Order: sequence, then C-alpha cells, then structure tokens
Amino acid sequence: MSRLQYTHLTTIEGKHKNSVNVLAFSKDGKFFASGCEDGVLSIFNTKSGAEILRYEYDHESPAIDCIIWHYDVESRKILLYAGTRKGRLYRYNEPQKKGLSNRVRDRVAQLEGPIRCMEFDSGTKHLIIGHGYEAITYWKLSSPADWRYAFGFTYPAFPTPANFIRPMPHPTGIHIPRQNNRVLVTFLDHSIVCYSLERGDVLWSIPPERRIGRSAVSTDGMVMVTTNLFDGIDVYSLASNTLQRTANIPDDILDNIVIPICLINQDEAIFVGGSDGTASIVDLDTGKILCTLHHSHVNDLVQAIAYTELDGMKYLVTGDSEKGDQCCIKIWVGMSPGSQRNKWFKKLHIKDVAFQALTWPLFIIAASFMATVIWMVSVWLQSYLSRVPALWAWCSAAFVSVFSSFTGVFSGAGSPTSTVVYIETITHMPPFKAATTLMMPPAVTETVTIFNDRYFGEKRESSDELERLARAVDGSQEGEYEYICDL
Repeated sequence: MSRLQYTHLTTIEGKHKNSVNVLAFSKDGKFFASGCEDGVLSIFNTKSGAEILRYEYDHESPAIDCIIWHYDVESRKILLYAGTRKGRLYRYNEPQKKGLSNRVRDRVAQLEGPIRCMEFDSGTKHLIIGHGYEAITYWKLSSPADWRYAFGFTYPAFPTPANFIRPMPHPTGIHIPRQNNRVLVTFLDHSIVCYSLERGDVLWSIPPERRIGRSAVSTDGMVMVTTNLFDGIDVYSLASNTLQRTANIPDDILDNIVIPICLINQDEAIFVGGSDGTASIVDLDTGKILCTLHHSHVNDLVQAIAYTELDGMKYLVTGDSEKGDQCCIKIWVGMSPGSQRNKWFKKLHIKDVAFQALTWPLFIIAASFMATVIWMVSVWLQSYLSRVPALWAWCSAAFVSVFSSFTGVFSGAGSPTSTVVYIETITHMPPFKAATTLMMPPAVTETVTIFNDRYFGEKRESSDELERLARAVDGSQEGEYEYICDL
C-alpha cells in the first residue's frame, strides 16, 4: 500500500460549546455534519471548513450521538437524520442549502432509550436503529414524513459462565453490507450478530470474546474492524466468522473509553481516534502505524472522526471531547500519488516555472516596443501640429499626463528592465515649441533633460519670467541654461 501522509488543512474553533460526539460526511463528500453534547448540529464545507448551517435552539436540546446522510430519490432531496440521547429521531431537509427556511427539524420518532447507532437501507427504504437496551428496531419509510414501525430484532442467547451476570445487550454499531437482505450489529458485551433484513431472524453470530466500542465494515463485507475498549483494535473475518487478530495500537487508548474507527484508503488502512489527543492511521494487514495526526494536547479525547474522498483528494476530520467551549474540529487532507488532481498540480508547476523563465525577456521586448511606438507618435505629432502652436502645446501636455500615469503603473509591475519614456513640453512665447526626450538605460543613450512643465505648475512665475526662461533655452541667455536643467 502506498504510504499517504495527511496534512492539517484548517481548524474549526468557537462553534461548539461542548464535546463533539459524532462527525459524518455527506454522500458526495462536499459537506460534513457535527453533532454535539449541547444538541447543536452544524453543517460545514469540506474544503474550506466554513459553517454552512447551524441548527441551534433556545430550549434545551438532548445530546446528539449519531448522524446519517440520505439522498431521497423520489423527492430528489438530501436528508440528514440525527439520533439523540433521549431517544428522539430528527430529520433535517436539504441541510446543505443556505437559508432560514431550512433550519427546521422534524421529529420522526420517539424511541425508548438513547439512540446509539443507525443505518439506512436504500434498497428497501428501511431505517434500522439501535437504541436503549436490547432494542434493534426496523422502521419502514413510506414518504419522507411518514415513518412506520415494522418489527424488532431478537437477540441470540449465548452461553454464560456460572456466577457471571452478563449486562443487557447494548448496541454500538449497525452495518448493511453490499450483500442483500442482511445486517450486521455489534454489541458492547455481546459481540457480533448477523440478521436477516426480511424477518429479523439471526443468521449467524460470533461469540463474545472482547468488548466492542465502535466498528466498521469493508466495502466487500468480508472484514470488520472494531475498537475493544481495552488495548486497541480487533480485526474479524466475516467469511469465517472469527476473530483474526488484535492490534495493540495505539497503545495509549485508555480502558473502557469508546473510540471511533473507520476504514479508509480503499479499505487498506484503519483510521482510529484516541485518548491522548491524537488520531492514528494503521495498516490493515500489518497493524503498523502509518501516520499520527496530532489533534490537540495530551490526554484529550478524540471521540469523533470521519473520512471521505472528493475530487481526487482524501479528507479526514477529527473532533475532541470534554473540553467545554474549547472543543474544536480539524480537517486533514491527503492526496493519492496517482490521482488526476496530483498530475494536474505537477503540470501546473511546470507551466509556472516556464512562465517565470519567459517573464524577463517578455518584459524587455514589450517595453522596447512601447517605447518605439511612442517615440514615433511623438515625432509625427511634432511635425504635424507644429503649424498650430496652441493645439500642439495642449496635445503634448495631455499626452504627458496620460503616459506618465501609465508608465508609473508599468514600471511598478516588477519588470526586470524598465524602459521609461518622458515627454516634456516647453512653452515658448512666441511661438510655442515642444521638445521630446527619450530616456533609455545609460548603456543605450545619454539622457538629455531640457525642461519640465512642472516648473510652471509649481513655481507659477510671471509671464516675463517664462519668456526669459524660454529664451534661455534658445541660447539667448546662456547663463540660465544650467539653472533650468536643475529643475
């Protein structure tokens, strides 16, 4: 398996007043939802981390412990279901769209005991819910607003050692593999049970060996991974219905702490939370840690995680618990070495380097061309408009003003060699005359500055003084020439 390193993308802070209990991506991966201890449900953009919607109510709301997304084919709407600790099942219509009208939740059902897990069967339009103790119920969907109880699942009787009282069944996970008409349910102290979706009968079960916190099933339905509330990760074979191996990784998981888990990277790796402020990516085959994500400080609980793929990129989200309003969500991003997006980035980088290499000669050529054109235009204007002195003076002044602004912007654009053209107007009375000066780099030509009309704008001398200065330019008063050049 190719090793994929994930990089921290952004942190979402100040949006949660208490523990982040659950995180879940939408089916298309564009959004993810967070359910919190204070009953607030928020929708975020996957790429930016921006909060799209926030469902918060004035009255006290029960904690949200599980979330699932569902696309209703008939209504063509995206629905979001949330289960609470008080047994309330809520539905949110089109939560990915902005607007106050969408911030309405509908109570679908009121069940006994806290809703701990649920899964939607898109084929039969049934919702399987694990709630309370020993309660796995099957709900039939007639319409988005019409849910009806179908039946409940029975629990198999496992042999119990003498003088041992096994707790009541406590469902912790529900999974519907691709194989039709069956559902897998994990229990805290009663291991794994496979049920028929038609009648709720037990098809097979794996006797309990270790406690099960959270669980995940591979895409082909042949492997299940669980956190065992003791020392790490357990891997089960659903082909032989046996516990294959145990990975004591990460070894910092505290006893009796429910840690989330999921399969990522085409089911080649395990993504698991932790109780030391980190989340880990573990190789499914070897149990070796591939990557450690440092979410927060030591001893912080990372009890909410999720994974998705979007536009060739892989995204992970982590959320911490028991920190009050200091709880936050972090988004991590990884890229497959062979993904189209990665290839596109490489091509873009090559193009960027090539563009930078051509920048210098392009600026020199463009600046030289512009200087030549402007010089030719100035020569033509001088020869054509010299017969109309007043018009020539006005056109020259306007041309100077416009071009000075342009050259100021152009020369400040970071070009390696700036070729600047100054057109300076001299008002000679009588008649009016104009002179042009072309300024090039010293290696090309000498700069000759005769006079600048700023003198008239700033000094505002009398008409007699202006005439005297003009005569000095013609050589009538040789002693004033150097003074004029110093302006």
